[in-house]
This record gives sequence, C-alpha cells and structure tokens, in this order.
Amino acid sequence: MAIELEKHNKSIGLYEAFVPDITVKRQVNPDFDIVTYWGDDIAKLYDDKRFGNALSYTLEGKKADAVAVAGYINGEIIGMAGASRNYEKMWCMGYDVVPEHRNKGVAATLGKIITDLIIDKGIVPYSTLAWSNIASKNTLISIGYKSAWTAIGEQ
Repeated sequence: MAIELEKHNKSIGLYEAFVPDITVKRQVNPDFDIVTYWGDDIAKLYDDKRFGNALSYTLEGKKADAVAVAGYINGEIIGMAGASRNYEKMWCMGYDVVPEHRNKGVAATLGKIITDLIIDKGIVPYSTLAWSNIASKNTLISIGYKSAWTAIGEQ
C-alpha cells in the first residue's frame, strides 16, 4: 500500500480533532492590530501564500473560506486564523504565525478571536492537526479546546 501511495505523492497520517469547551472562558488582550475579513473580502489575503493552515485560498466549494482574522504590526501581517465551511454547522479553524512572532501568544489570540466569531454565528468550530503537532495542540488547549476524535487519513 505504501508503494501505491508514493506513486501519487501521498501518505497516511494520524490526526486529532479538537472542539472548544464553551464552558471555559478565556480572555485575550492582543498587543497587535486585528482585522476581520468575511466572505469575498478574504480574497484580499490570497496573494500572501504563507498562511496555508489558516486559509484554503478558495471562496468556492466545500472548503470555502468563511472568515479570517489577521494580526498586524505596523501594517505587516504577523499571523492569521481562518475558518472554512467544511460542513453547514461545523467550520474548520486553523492558524499560522510568521516565524519571528511565534511563541508570543499570537496563535492563541487569533485562534480565540476566530473561535468566538464562529460560535456567535451559531456554528461549531473545530480544528484538526497531525498527531505529532504538539505546539498546535498546546495552543488549542490553552484557548479552551479539547480532544474530540482521532482519524487516520491521507496527507
């Protein structure tokens, strides 16, 4: 099976999915500017390809971007969280932070802000990540997410 997957430049990975515990209240106080983008406005962000965990880079289909929250310092994007409409009542949330701003709470701040925006719309946010991605797992836990399910899937 592995040889067949390699022919198509694919592999199998173990993923863990997280959902927020709405009983856990977290406050965030960003020390950077926040801009929220909804619907077609998200396309303004598509020229910057550094945020593949936050954006699907499409406004069409099952994984269409629904909302994005960007953090800025002096007009430069330092991180982004985004959610795609994978399901009618569940949106998949992800985030990216530029290397020089990692480990400063940017991902947690943007993740919490976008989580609250999604919940306010009556949608359930969730996030999936590779089993080995401990940093992202810790970020999700820090903003009140908990493990919901695991899956084996194509990468």
